[in-house]
Amino acid sequence: TRMLYDGLSAMETVTLYSPAEDAARVGVVSFNLGDRMSTAVADALDQRGIAVRGGLHCAPGMHGWLRTLRRGTVRVSPSWQNTPEDIDYLLAVLRDMER
Repeated sequence: TRMLYDGLSAMETVTLYSPAEDAARVGVVSFNLGDRMSTAVADALDQRGIAVRGGLHCAPGMHGWLRTLRRGTVRVSPSWQNTPEDIDYLLAVLRDMER
């Protein structure tokens, strides 16, 4: 999760909605890529073999507070099955999508 958070925070067009402190963050990282709809980003990642969720994640009240109610967020939930190479691949694909 730290590797993912650090990689996303280094990207110019990414807005992170997860806390920076490890102790305050669970194993989920939420973000948006530029002004794109979260579902469009999730669909594009799915086309590259990356499973994430885009949308409101059953929390429209939180999205109202975050001001992401219109487009939601992309949610990544790394697990023990994910490798550093998986995170590198996700970040590489997102950097490519940034262009």
